[in-house]
Amino acid sequence: CRLSGNLDVEAFERAWQIAVERHAVLRTAFVGQDLEVPLQVVLRHAALSFARHDWRDLSVAEQEARFAILQEAERARGFDFARPPLMRLALVRIGESDYRLLWNSHHILFDGWSIPLLLDEVFAAYGAAGRREALTLAPARPFKDYIGWLQRQDLGAAEAYWRSRLAGFA
Repeated sequence: CRLSGNLDVEAFERAWQIAVERHAVLRTAFVGQDLEVPLQVVLRHAALSFARHDWRDLSVAEQEARFAILQEAERARGFDFARPPLMRLALVRIGESDYRLLWNSHHILFDGWSIPLLLDEVFAAYGAAGRREALTLAPARPFKDYIGWLQRQDLGAAEAYWRSRLAGFA
């Protein structure tokens, strides 16, 4: 995405790290892929990869070309499931008050409903930092609650639902 304005890069990076610290899923390693049931291990701390690039001295065409290369490199890099968080950020400064943000994450972390919630928290943390206020967010619901809910689901009923819903589609 593109970001415009006076960005406090340090506060922006901290806001993302706060999200990682708040949500166990962002600190979760997935280990034992060779086991019948792989394990999830939640680390107490996981440092978010936050790369910074300054391309202000490049032409717009060069910036676009480099950004395409960066996107492809990130896509090809993949993730090591044993080393959370399974997301990375790259912030590219392209003008005095213009940035491009590349947020790369593995789909195992969250679904389409969760992304706006996470972004709301990141921007709330960033806003609080800018106003020099304490961050006040509701406690994050434990990831284990979600895993417990998933494990209680009737997979046969879910499969029957989706087979019925997708009947006729090839």
